[in-house]
Amino acid sequence: MKQRGFTLIELVTGVAIIALLSVVLSAIVVSAQRSAAVEKTRVDLVTENRRLIDETTRNIKNASSVLASSTVLGSPYITGSQTLILQLPAIDASQTLLAGVSDTLVFRQTGSNYEFIQDAGSGSVRPDTGSRIFSQRVTTLTFTYYDSGGTQLSGNYQNAQSVSVSVALSQTVRGQAISSTLADTATLRNK
Repeated sequence: MKQRGFTLIELVTGVAIIALLSVVLSAIVVSAQRSAAVEKTRVDLVTENRRLIDETTRNIKNASSVLASSTVLGSPYITGSQTLILQLPAIDASQTLLAGVSDTLVFRQTGSNYEFIQDAGSGSVRPDTGSRIFSQRVTTLTFTYYDSGGTQLSGNYQNAQSVSVSVALSQTVRGQAISSTLADTATLRNK
């Protein structure tokens, strides 16, 4: 009985084919992982941006006025294209408005941060007096102010009846820049 085996050439060819297939498959897996990481970051940015827009417009709707300037927690702020100062009616624990008492909120961009500063009035139950960072991936934060007729204001922001907010976020993932820009406009309901 004669046994037949593989020749050296057949073995080397087989190993080369398997190695080539391994390289191709690993390139496909790496590409899929990169695409998944990029897409996850894109979804995260859009979700974070939507949260920022929603939080800001919710506070604009609840505001009684836009303040031209204010000192909040010992620091002076001026309303402009990158800073929004809102005055909101203060509420007590039973959600009743406190007469003559207001809360002051500041939204602003500092570097790549979207900062929120809150100073609750005396007796107000509004949470989180102090400063916190909403996002650290901001490339652009822009506030635009409109009067009751819808005309854009270039000053006298305390006359604003509505405010448009636009937020652009970005992050680099595996060498690829990912960005998300959202905008919305809200009207002050308590003015």
